[in-house]
Amino acid sequence: MIITQEVDENDQLLGFFVKWIDEFKKYYTVRTIALRTPEKNWLLLCFKILWYVPRSDAVFCHMAPIFAVIAGPWARLWRKRIGLWYTHGTVTWKLRLAEKFVNVIFTASPESFRLPSKKVIVTGHGINTELFTPKMGTPKRVSDTLKILSVGRIAPVKHYEVLIEAAEILKQRGVDFTVTIVGKAVLERDKTYEQNMRDKSSGLNFNFTGQKTQSELPEIYRSHDIFIHMSDTGSLDKVLLEAMSCGIRVFSCNDAAKSFLPEWHIFDRDNPEELAGKILDVRSSDFDGRKYVVENHELSKLITKISSLL
Repeated sequence: MIITQEVDENDQLLGFFVKWIDEFKKYYTVRTIALRTPEKNWLLLCFKILWYVPRSDAVFCHMAPIFAVIAGPWARLWRKRIGLWYTHGTVTWKLRLAEKFVNVIFTASPESFRLPSKKVIVTGHGINTELFTPKMGTPKRVSDTLKILSVGRIAPVKHYEVLIEAAEILKQRGVDFTVTIVGKAVLERDKTYEQNMRDKSSGLNFNFTGQKTQSELPEIYRSHDIFIHMSDTGSLDKVLLEAMSCGIRVFSCNDAAKSFLPEWHIFDRDNPEELAGKILDVRSSDFDGRKYVVENHELSKLITKISSLL
C-alpha cells in the first residue's frame, strides 16, 4: 500500500510520483491512497488506511508523516513493515512521532532529513533519466541569447530576488539574455511574493511561465543554457538533478548541492555579483552532471532499494 499526497501527472510538484508508482507495479500489486481527493473526506481516508494495512504486505508513505502515524500502530500490530519517504529540512512534531512508528525512513541526501535517527537510509532521489535526457547534437550554447532557467515553486525560500539582482548586473554589462521562471505560487503569501518578483524584474527579460508538467519539462531544460538553483530549503531538490540529467550547466547555493557539485558550480546566495560572474564564466567543467544523476539518483535503482528494505 502506497500513501501519497496526490496522483496527478499534471501536478507541478508531485506529477513525478506517477512514474514511481509505475516502477513499483513492475514488482508488486499496488494499492494507492491519495490524500488530496475531490471529496476531501479525511475520515474515509483514515478508514481506508486502517482497512488495507492488514491486507497489504508492506506500507510506503510518501511525504506524509501524519499518515505514517495513523498507519504505524496498526502496521506494527499486524507485523507489516512500514516505510516513510521524507525529503525536507523542516522537522515537525508529526515527523518526530512518525519516526517512532515506522521501520525505515528513506531520504534523498543527508541534508534532506534533519531528525537524528538510526532508521534513516540515504537512497538518492528518483529521477526518470529516460525522460530527462540531453538533446543530441546540441551545441554548448542554444542561441546567441544567453538563456537562463529556474524551476520550482515560487516562494520566498526560493530567493528569486537574488537572481533578479544578478540579472540587473548582466544588463549593466550589456549581456543579451533571458530568464525563464517555471513554477507557480501555491499559498496566498507566495502569490504576493510572485507579484513582487514580477514587478522587480520588469524590463529584465524575465518570463514567468506558470507550472509545467513532467512531460513538458525536459524540452524546457534542453532549450536553455544555464540552470540556477536558488532554494535554501536544506534538502536536495529534484529539479536540480533533472537539469543535470538533461546535460545543461547548473549553479546552486543549496547546502545539499555542496556535497557533490564542484566549487565552480556553487555560489553564495547573498552575493548576486558572484552569481552574475558565474553565469558569464565560459570555462568548461570536467563534472559530468548526467553521469552523476544516472549513477546516484536513477529512478529504477531507487525503487529497487526501497523494495528490498520493505
